[in-house]
Amino acid sequence: MSDAIAACLAGALSADLAIARCLLQGESAATLRARIAQARTDSAAWHALDRLCAEAGLLERLQHMIAAASVDHAGPRDPAAVAAMFDRAVAVSPEASVALYSLGDPDRLATATQEVIAWLRSARWLRPDMDVLDLGCGIGRLIAELASQARSVTGLDVSARMIAEATRRCAGWTNVRLLVGSGHDLAELANASQDLVLAVDSVPYLVQAGVADLHAAEIARVLRPNGVWVILNLAYGWPREAEIATATAWCERFHFVPRLLGDAPFRHWDASGFVLQKPDWMDFS
Repeated sequence: MSDAIAACLAGALSADLAIARCLLQGESAATLRARIAQARTDSAAWHALDRLCAEAGLLERLQHMIAAASVDHAGPRDPAAVAAMFDRAVAVSPEASVALYSLGDPDRLATATQEVIAWLRSARWLRPDMDVLDLGCGIGRLIAELASQARSVTGLDVSARMIAEATRRCAGWTNVRLLVGSGHDLAELANASQDLVLAVDSVPYLVQAGVADLHAAEIARVLRPNGVWVILNLAYGWPREAEIATATAWCERFHFVPRLLGDAPFRHWDASGFVLQKPDWMDFS
């Protein structure tokens, strides 16, 4: 297990991400503060870590959310267990529940979200004439941004409480529909109905629940020819080579064309990006 604090001090990881990783790995707020104090340097990275430690109750709130939700990225969980975990997490901190590296701060989350949207637009994976599925939409952090850039957006999540929060946040967007899914398939969506399937930090939970291959087949079904599946993080704790091998296997099995395999395109987030495109000769309609 790599040391996130050392990685941060070496310039390989932001302070926000380092704190989030340590807490997710089970480190207590008290231990984390002591370890950061012991690692003191005069670097900007250390001072950024120290400022986060000094925010009153911040580490304790995040530690409480992880404990209350029983967050576990390692053990197997079926979709119902994943739904229950996120139901609990969103009740404690909506922003941290979808991105712990936001540290529960709406502004941090908005900055990371806007970076994702800007990347999608610059690569033309997102265009105004598109119908978009936000798979594992959570609290709808991407929905409003997507809705302003696309023809329609469907947000799907296994957590009813997440969808309730997304519904509140996305009120007023007439081109948005939000649905609670089973986590086993995409039965709510018609064949060849989507131009973009966006999976931001959701595929790792499909992998954990053992339903990722089923979803790859379903995504091939619901995408239109030339549509793209954008995956930001494929699995937690896997080496990059294993993620690439899995994405490549999906391409071979379900006839996707790989457009991006494992790049990390963001400054505010260390996600690995994968883009798989459905060829124009595939048509399930």
